[in-house]
Amino acid sequence: IETDMPLRELADGLRALEYSFGRQVGSTKFSSRHLDIDILTFDHYCGRYEGIELPRPEVVENAYVLCPFAELVPDLVLPNQSVALGELWLRYANPRQTVTNLGPVSGVRLTVNSGRLWDSPSQANTSEVGALVFV
Repeated sequence: IETDMPLRELADGLRALEYSFGRQVGSTKFSSRHLDIDILTFDHYCGRYEGIELPRPEVVENAYVLCPFAELVPDLVLPNQSVALGELWLRYANPRQTVTNLGPVSGVRLTVNSGRLWDSPSQANTSEVGALVFV
């Protein structure tokens, strides 16, 4: 997402979107939900801001995050890394985590309209939102 929204406003808007898709208020971490949106990186922030660790540690720890992120922006160097995402993926060595490439997915996007996120699923094509991988 490209946005002029401040980090807290973006995080609150994304959380509200998750709630509109059925996330339960006060649900435990890693609980089942229809939609889970995480801010992986924000500008050049490095550290804890507004209660959010940036960049998210999961970017380099989990194959299911690193692989598609590296495919999207292979030359991106995160503020807490010394090499680009593409190189990090080439070096990734956790045999317990595998990734299966399902091929390209067309029409997947999240739109920020006039600095405002969708307020409810009825405002968006749920197949598009449900397939969102990165924010």
